[in-house]
Amino acid sequence: MTTQTLRARTNYLSFPFRMSRQGAAQSERQAHIREQITQLLFTEPGERVFLPEFGIGLARVLFMPMTDALWQQIEVTLGAGLAEVLRGEILPDSIIVRAAPAPDDGATLRITISYTLAALNLSETLSFDITDGVLPLPRYTEAL
Repeated sequence: MTTQTLRARTNYLSFPFRMSRQGAAQSERQAHIREQITQLLFTEPGERVFLPEFGIGLARVLFMPMTDALWQQIEVTLGAGLAEVLRGEILPDSIIVRAAPAPDDGATLRITISYTLAALNLSETLSFDITDGVLPLPRYTEAL
């Protein structure tokens, strides 16, 4: 079975939920995993009634002083959350989370998440740059 076949096999409801001409918008596996990571980052713990432990609540850290302790807390919390939420989708040992100021702008928090998709053996890296309290959409790269 080829990587392309596995990529196209399953579709999921897109996040954020939206409608298309064919009904509810759908995402392929890789996009769905990126959407799940985005949900985990920006959901406050307790926000989901049936999954109260879901989310790391990144919005809470937006106005905290940028310190090594904060970056380490983000890395540990996010790494554990990703391993739980994406169990079976990504290889747990492949998860690498880095949180630090962007090298070119000390006022920007950069969160970089690298992982390998289990079924595809495909590595991806997502980066989130958070500046001036704005929670952005991620940039990503993939490598075979």
